Amino acid sequence: MKLNEEQIEVIRGQDFLESQFGISQKDSAHILNILRSKLYSNKILAVVREYCANAQDAHAEAGKPEVPIHVYLPTMLDPNFRVRDFGPGLSEDEIRTLYVMYGASTKRNSNVSVGQLGLGCKAAFAYSDKFHVTSWHGGEKKVYCAYIDETKCGKIALMESCPSDDPDGIEIQVPVKPNDFRSFTEETGNLLQFFVPLPDIHGASISLPVREYVFEGTTKHGIRYGLHKLNHMHSTAIMGGIPYPISSNQLRNVYRDEAIYELLDVGVDIYVNIGDLEVTASREELEYTKHTTDSLIKHLKAAVVAAAEQAAQAVVEAKTYAEANVQYARMTSTHKFWGRVAKVRQWNGHQLDGKVLDSSIKDPAGKSLCEIWQGRRWGRRKFHECSHINATENLTIIDADKHTGWRAAVTEYFNYCRSRGGDIDNTYVISWKGEDAKEREANRQYVYGKKFLADYKITLLSD
Repeated sequence: MKLNEEQIEVIRGQDFLESQFGISQKDSAHILNILRSKLYSNKILAVVREYCANAQDAHAEAGKPEVPIHVYLPTMLDPNFRVRDFGPGLSEDEIRTLYVMYGASTKRNSNVSVGQLGLGCKAAFAYSDKFHVTSWHGGEKKVYCAYIDETKCGKIALMESCPSDDPDGIEIQVPVKPNDFRSFTEETGNLLQFFVPLPDIHGASISLPVREYVFEGTTKHGIRYGLHKLNHMHSTAIMGGIPYPISSNQLRNVYRDEAIYELLDVGVDIYVNIGDLEVTASREELEYTKHTTDSLIKHLKAAVVAAAEQAAQAVVEAKTYAEANVQYARMTSTHKFWGRVAKVRQWNGHQLDGKVLDSSIKDPAGKSLCEIWQGRRWGRRKFHECSHINATENLTIIDADKHTGWRAAVTEYFNYCRSRGGDIDNTYVISWKGEDAKEREANRQYVYGKKFLADYKITLLSD
């Protein structure tokens, strides 16, 4: 990744006695220990992130970004974490003059690769005193052992060399302690969910998390975004497959637009281009330089506009009142962000409020139309009344028929749902006040009854 470096011009009034900063030979072991071990707060994640990112970079540089890298998780039969790429590999000279040198990198002149600091290939030293590097290059296979020696600076030794017909590339092998098998598996899953293409994963079984979005799309700048389905998930910027948390506090120091910060509170993923953002030396967080903040603000502003347009379009294109109300509820009932940007509040002339029923609404005579109980608040001896029902896709409404033993039937129904993992939270019981309550005008712009409730799942229970 290209570095955003400023040119520095120094104007001297006269010749001064000057000394240049550097690293003394006697302190080199101390400095190298800081770079390899003190740099990362999460050492296991550092190993997974740096070697998977390097492998992805190797494929990009080799012109085959569509080829998945191979990741091997540690097991009792093979207690090693391994990452194999199919890039160009490294020659003997590159191992000796480039790979072992801290700060050396060939990735600073292009935004094809996400790396550029020259530190990541030594990340295994943050977790272990040794690791193995296998390079397939030019028809030869060479196996190296990198280890911390007596000087504490570290060395790399050639252990094996032989002809090979295997594809060119690099494999990193890091020994893993048995107690850390699970941590390596979890960190791998959390990281690799953003890689495109998804890596081929071997060894321990793993299921990659799936990001569920209420709305997702592309901004006018061509940047993909996704608004989290679950509220209050952390907002994230994904660059080159690596996720970085976005800090609202850092952005507030330079820009004021409440719509952006409300969007961040809802939870949004922004998939930016390599080079859009700058990261810290550990690659664990963003570095909030002017370049980073300007890029984030630009992309977030565009995401606010795109998400608002997409949400409004979803309401307009709804096939039924229920579907329109569900879309509206997604916007307004979850967070104030949607109240700020939502422009569509009607569907086919009917007012939208994100609710199906509201027990606080009275009929013209001042009487309540119904009582509502939510499934998860259903008790054996008493009922817990709710004020309203929010529109959701998987909503179930139970119409309590007062001419039957409906209480026992409802209790049996909920017990059955609990035993079978049913969705209690989105199941409600309606007890109507009066025979004609379902058909009455409720001082609103639509009627509770067959006209709209038919769009929802209605369950009639009897004994």
